[in-house]
Amino acid sequence: MVTSRPLLLFLSLGLSSVPALAGRGKPDGFNPSASNYDDYCFYAIYSAMSSYTFQLPGTASTTTSAASGASTGSSGSSGHTGHHKRQELGKRRQGNSASTNPCTLSIEVMSLYASAKTYCNARQFKAAIPYWQSLCSANGFTLMDLTEIAANATQTYIDALPVLDPNTNSTSTPIEQSVILDKDYYDVLYHTDFAHDYAFQIDALFSWGFLGFWGGIMALGMLHKVVSVAISHVNDRRLLASRHDAEGAGVTVAPAAPAGPLAKSWHWIRTWFIIPAGFAPLSEHHQRRVYWHTIPRRIDLLIVGAFWIVAIILSFVRYDTFTGNLSYSTVAYQNWQQSADRTGILSYACLPFLWLFGGRNNIFLWATNFSFRSFNIFHRHLAWIATLEAIVHSINYTVLYTVYSSSYVSDYAQNYFYMGVVATITMSLMAVLSHSWLREKFYESFLITHIVLAIVTIYGLIRHTNFQNTTWQNYLYPVVAIWAFDRLLRIVRVIYCNLHVKYSKGFVHNETVVRYFADADLLRIEMTPGVRAPFKPGPGQYYFLYQPMALLGWENHPFTLGAYTTKDMPTSPSGALSSPPASAAGTYESSLVFYVRPYDGWTQRLRKQCQKAADGVIHPKLLIEGPYGEKSDLHLFDTVLLFVGGTGIASAVPYILDHMQRDLAGKTRTTNIQLIWSSRQKAMFDHIATTELRNALQRSDVNATFYTTGRPATVAGQDLNEKTSPAAPAYDTASSIQSVGYVTANGRPDVKGIVAAAVEQAKLSSTRVAVLVCGPAQMADDSRAAVFTAMRGGFHGIEYFEETFGW
Repeated sequence: MVTSRPLLLFLSLGLSSVPALAGRGKPDGFNPSASNYDDYCFYAIYSAMSSYTFQLPGTASTTTSAASGASTGSSGSSGHTGHHKRQELGKRRQGNSASTNPCTLSIEVMSLYASAKTYCNARQFKAAIPYWQSLCSANGFTLMDLTEIAANATQTYIDALPVLDPNTNSTSTPIEQSVILDKDYYDVLYHTDFAHDYAFQIDALFSWGFLGFWGGIMALGMLHKVVSVAISHVNDRRLLASRHDAEGAGVTVAPAAPAGPLAKSWHWIRTWFIIPAGFAPLSEHHQRRVYWHTIPRRIDLLIVGAFWIVAIILSFVRYDTFTGNLSYSTVAYQNWQQSADRTGILSYACLPFLWLFGGRNNIFLWATNFSFRSFNIFHRHLAWIATLEAIVHSINYTVLYTVYSSSYVSDYAQNYFYMGVVATITMSLMAVLSHSWLREKFYESFLITHIVLAIVTIYGLIRHTNFQNTTWQNYLYPVVAIWAFDRLLRIVRVIYCNLHVKYSKGFVHNETVVRYFADADLLRIEMTPGVRAPFKPGPGQYYFLYQPMALLGWENHPFTLGAYTTKDMPTSPSGALSSPPASAAGTYESSLVFYVRPYDGWTQRLRKQCQKAADGVIHPKLLIEGPYGEKSDLHLFDTVLLFVGGTGIASAVPYILDHMQRDLAGKTRTTNIQLIWSSRQKAMFDHIATTELRNALQRSDVNATFYTTGRPATVAGQDLNEKTSPAAPAYDTASSIQSVGYVTANGRPDVKGIVAAAVEQAKLSSTRVAVLVCGPAQMADDSRAAVFTAMRGGFHGIEYFEETFGW
């Protein structure tokens, strides 16, 4: 739960330079950043004396004081603070009779002036008069001319004034002469006022610290992106220039080896921070689970680790608590109160980036080089910290309402209170129900539950901070805007990708063919737009598929684009590229192919529908949303190693198709692609090798080895792992790959050995190597570790690309 006062101060600081609270000061040991804190000196004096009745000798009547406005404005609040903050001070300042006018009554004006001149430093005293005038004006009075007051307030005169000590002087006794506020009482009151509001200022600054942390990380990510794009552009130009020179001179121009301190520094940063697993070389675990959790790569681990440190530090430092505070009876009371406010506002500060990083239309996905996986890691850690801060906030206020007050039951009945409890509970439930085991086993249920709980959380927080007005709800507006933007853009993408208008034919829908191959346990989804697709398919893309006419039509699932064809694809006499698939119905322009391993939920239902069909083929009405993802510049590398497992082949095939297009156009440096593919069923190899990969496997620059890792499967007594492609001994080095067809082997590939062999060959030929992986956790971790080893050994010409999607 979050109190209204910190949020109100946060908004006032962000939206206006005018202080919302009477008084700003600077006690010893503090360095507040706001210059108007100089008003605190006069505010302490003004609020202390406003509890007393000033009257001229022999005068029985009094006038209404302007002080009530300042006193009420400073200590009044709503929600949590209305029952706890400054209760004792409020009682001490309220006398039994009304105060006289501190704006026109000479003895009271002199008392305020003399006390301010004595206790305020030069800057504070200079700010006191305008502030005093504003207080009088706000309450319908005009401050009297202070010329005579200033002339009479000599040091001798001030030293002779009686001392007013609120600890001993009763507010029921009228004061008939000018006085000066007791120094000790002033010091305690000044510190009390400042500590109360300084805590709000610190809370606001620390919340900006949270936002600034992630803003800084994203700024660095965008800088990295700009540099990467610039380097890629330069390399593309060099590639074209080198090919031109090679054609003219009849030689191949080798890339220049990195040189200079800048290149060496960047290589060191990539080697030790960007590429390796979190605890490499001590541990190679990244994709593999450790106690049901993955370990982020090092750069991501350092970022979330730094955020945890920042969150812990900012939750525990800079509390100004002291004995004698006039607002709270004990130091413990102060600690509970300030911690409650701090953790509440810090929890709120997590929300904008929490929602942004959890959306699929996160602008930083294309503005930085952080992957979808990285943003999921950031999203989870932000959620954990926001939830822990909310839990601590709620515990603290429970203590305040039960130990230091007896109003828990009565206040719980208020909407703001119990909606704050609801928000804390829903946040906690989301954290628990997001455990990786539950996500994997019950993903559909997890997704729906997560969305519903998120909506309830935001509604509860909006109600929680809706006390007397909605000013401070601006803190939650970015969250709502981010969520609305993401959902709106999803709808726009769906319309853009699926709703095509053709003159005289009206709206044209996508045509879909879904086949299930039982021997490979593989669904092949092929979508063909009725007219030319308004987007260009390519490698590195993934799409979300919908089946709107199904029972759960709102469900959508991400799938990597496994293959694609377009009408304008160039072809060579040898069949360098595939022709349009024969299965595509309707007017052919382009087609998208997705390889899906059916598990549960929607994919399982598709499999059952195919099994019930007479020919094993169905034509469901599917919609697509996309494309998402980003293409990697594999064409800038001489050797490309593609490590894939199972349906991870979907990430490799588009790059092979792209290579063949680029090779015909003379826009690639790649001369050697090695596809290393492992799967439980050999039948999966045969299906894709005879379709999308058919022409690629006939090329001399594409070499493939397929590994069967599962037990032989049988259908009607037939061994499905019986070799149908060219036979070869078990693969151990890159040189054993045949130039035509593909090699099959049993067991798992020696990923590290293959990378090491390619690196050694690249060193001898001064070429570059790209490693792309999309497969099992062990394969991904071995690939990353192998690249890390090569880079540690001083090899600059290698880059690692990992195609992953999910949590």
